Amino acid sequence: MNSGLNDLPDVGRFFGVYPTDEDLVAGLAFVEPAHTLRGGHDYANSNFAILGQLIKSVSGQPWDAFLKERIWEPLGMTRTFASAFDAQGDNDTSYGHFECGGDLLGPYDLVDDPEAQLAGHGQGHKIASGSTLSSSDDLATLLRLILNKGTVDGVAILKDPRTVTNMITGKYAVNKEFMDEFLIEGHQYNSDGSTLASGYGFDYVGHGQWGHAYVDKSGDTAVHVTRTGIAPDEQLGVMLMSNTQMPNGHLSYPLDHIRSYVMGIFLDVPKDILDFSYRQWRENDKLVPVFEGIPACGLRFWKDPPYRSMSSVARSRMLGKYVAQSSTGYFGSLEVREEGEDLILDYGVLSAPLKYYTDRKNKRVFVWVYNSPLLIEATKRDGKFELEIGVVFRQE
Repeated sequence: MNSGLNDLPDVGRFFGVYPTDEDLVAGLAFVEPAHTLRGGHDYANSNFAILGQLIKSVSGQPWDAFLKERIWEPLGMTRTFASAFDAQGDNDTSYGHFECGGDLLGPYDLVDDPEAQLAGHGQGHKIASGSTLSSSDDLATLLRLILNKGTVDGVAILKDPRTVTNMITGKYAVNKEFMDEFLIEGHQYNSDGSTLASGYGFDYVGHGQWGHAYVDKSGDTAVHVTRTGIAPDEQLGVMLMSNTQMPNGHLSYPLDHIRSYVMGIFLDVPKDILDFSYRQWRENDKLVPVFEGIPACGLRFWKDPPYRSMSSVARSRMLGKYVAQSSTGYFGSLEVREEGEDLILDYGVLSAPLKYYTDRKNKRVFVWVYNSPLLIEATKRDGKFELEIGVVFRQE
């Protein structure tokens, strides 16, 4: 992940500013990169959108048609679909949930429910960065494909097995955030004489699981979780899937820990070591509130939040158009308007009330009360308000 981009462009996708991958990739021309090309490691979903468009440009086919023709169908992966929208006739499609502290939210339909959408335009349409649906059987086939360097049951989809070898070879050392997550997720890693890196399409490559070489490409969608683990030297591949986020991606790690425990079983790690390690992982996996007074489980699980009222004068001072202060050509602008006694924030195709929660130092803290709520801080500088949603938007 050293294209120079980071995860900030996801803000535009979430709010539906860019309804398709084509639109998103065209908009990236106006993004100010986080790094120079190959100048730093950062995760970026936009890279998958770029790859999807690259496949279309070279092959003349949409990315999903190309994958279906060249990989899914030859390998018999008949239970793999480009998106939930494409799988609507399949009665086995899993609904999604959120769970935390004994509270369960859902089920959420992947096409109809806003909580389950990867992008603001909704309806479960395809995006190259995460809309694909698959089954446990099909994903087991995919794991075998990686372990066997491009061949499954005599079917070879690659001309040269070195393609897979190249993919699972470390290319660029991961950043500190990735390193910290790797240790929290139930891995073991010693940096002395070793490097934890990313590969081509793989988040982690290195000696990091019970003393073995390890490769990992896991992922989160809005309401589902997938965790993988591959130990090439032992021809071992493990994949676990859950239809529940707990409570959001990369906030808690129960499925990661189960994955690491299961790999330990197959790698002949003594049970007492596995049990001790698992207890330690779970004990250290503590949710931290995103803000004082908000439950550790997050905004979705906040019951009867103590929102404060604002005078009509205070509300009127916040109204108007707000323009992105970085990558303006990509993020554009949002609007804060008044509806009755509520402030409403409109951005992209999404619209929801902006509820006043509290003040912190020189900031006013709001909750954007959408199906996927956000904490938004407002700061007044030189007579104008600025709203921060990952990107700073300034009032005109």
